[in-house]
Amino acid sequence: MKNTLKVVSMVAAVAASSALAGEITGKIKITGEVPPAREITPIKGDKLCGALHTKPVMTRTYVVGADHGLANVAVYIKAGLPAGKTYAAPASKPLIDQVGCVYEPVVSAAMVGQTVDIKNSDTFMHNVNCQAKVNKGFNFAQATQGQVNPRVFDKAELAIKLICNVHPWMSGYVHVFDRYS
Repeated sequence: MKNTLKVVSMVAAVAASSALAGEITGKIKITGEVPPAREITPIKGDKLCGALHTKPVMTRTYVVGADHGLANVAVYIKAGLPAGKTYAAPASKPLIDQVGCVYEPVVSAAMVGQTVDIKNSDTFMHNVNCQAKVNKGFNFAQATQGQVNPRVFDKAELAIKLICNVHPWMSGYVHVFDRYS
């Protein structure tokens, strides 16, 4: 197996002027050998989680389609936004759900100041342990099915890890982007 993976971004269009509305479309593709997904075997050994799955649950570090398209990717513009322009956080709320003893989606994105809903869809307890380095971390239990705990991140930070200490294989990431250029 190669030691490195190359991610190729196929970005189609970006508006060149701050006076124009812009749109980015494209597909993220990966080249090189990808480590194969592995079965998350502790799920089977957990009485409650194991009962939720009839097929093996696999790791989702690299989810690659037949066309080499890569899933679970956050893409952002690092530089080149119009100077001084403010971008308000959307009113919509991203949802991070604990369902079937995995985080769905495994990768999420939000803007500074945007409310993120964190939900437990399972019939038993999970917890959400936010391992932020720039933002203030948190750790709370979600004891009941359907429980939703909203959270707001006040600083930009990439790859904030969320884990469930009750089910240690559960992890997900949220990327928080600044709303200013």
